[in-house]
Amino acid sequence: SASLQTDQPVLSEEEMRQWNTYTDNSVTFRYPKKITLRKTNGRIVLTHSIKFNHLDPCDYSGDDNPPLRNLIDFKVSLEIINGDGHSEIPITEGKVKIGMLNGEFLCSCREGCGDYQYRFPIGENKTLIVKRDIISVFNGAAMRYGDDDRARKRPGIINPDMEERFFYSILSTFKIRKADQLKSN
Repeated sequence: SASLQTDQPVLSEEEMRQWNTYTDNSVTFRYPKKITLRKTNGRIVLTHSIKFNHLDPCDYSGDDNPPLRNLIDFKVSLEIINGDGHSEIPITEGKVKIGMLNGEFLCSCREGCGDYQYRFPIGENKTLIVKRDIISVFNGAAMRYGDDDRARKRPGIINPDMEERFFYSILSTFKIRKADQLKSN
């Protein structure tokens, strides 16, 4: 089975020092200040976007659709569920280790569109489900529009290398808060 590289491009402690910290009663992790965090129905969604008119390379319904006005250049969701996560992600392609997280991944991808899905057991019959959107403007299909080059030059853009580094760095700071830690707070 496949294995995602173990030498992930994680930022240094110094680079992450200024990051925001998210803490709730079960987990804590850090994330870049430029990324927006919102929580809905127990799912944490981390996003970043810039104003950028472009065609959606993953919209296969025809070229007469209006262009998108914003480019989402980072989108990751995290959710802790009860059970082993096999009903959420029934099949996987291989193993992955990021920081203290040890689990499996699946690329739910088609022609540079879709997402990566991760299943990390975190003890007490709980599983962390992570979904990381593939940023389609940087895939092969988008290149026919020239949008990828235009996007890379935009101020404030999170380019593909940085998107990857942010993703692995965020997960590398992920810690489970044990019940006994809560009592002492």
